[in-house]
Amino acid sequence: CGKAATECEQKAAKVANVAATSKLLPARNTLLEASKKMKQEKSNLDELQSRLTAAKDAALEEHQTEVKQLEEAKAQAYMEQCIGKATEAVKGAEATIQEVAEKSKECSVEFMKDMPAADMEALMKLSQSAKDMVQSAQ
Repeated sequence: CGKAATECEQKAAKVANVAATSKLLPARNTLLEASKKMKQEKSNLDELQSRLTAAKDAALEEHQTEVKQLEEAKAQAYMEQCIGKATEAVKGAEATIQEVAEKSKECSVEFMKDMPAADMEALMKLSQSAKDMVQSAQ
């Protein structure tokens, strides 16, 4: 057993001596330096990729926020336009109703008997128009 241990120690010394004096030693050191640089560059690339991903996510979120705000502004403008149209329709209906009410005050049963058919028809059309405007405004 002692002989085997001695031979093992001699073999280890011989291998260590060969590694220290080997022609490949300078290439080994160069490769180790290159490997170290590659690991550092990979680390830098990983960091850059994570920053890029974070910036992309932030830009996407900002874009979605802007799109939502634009859609809300568009809906608000449409709503205001509809309210404006409805307000105008109501004002028109009120004016027509007021006109019909004033003309109907002037019209007594006896006055209507003597009213020409064309005037009676015009009054009926005006009344129907007022009724339609009210329904449309609602």
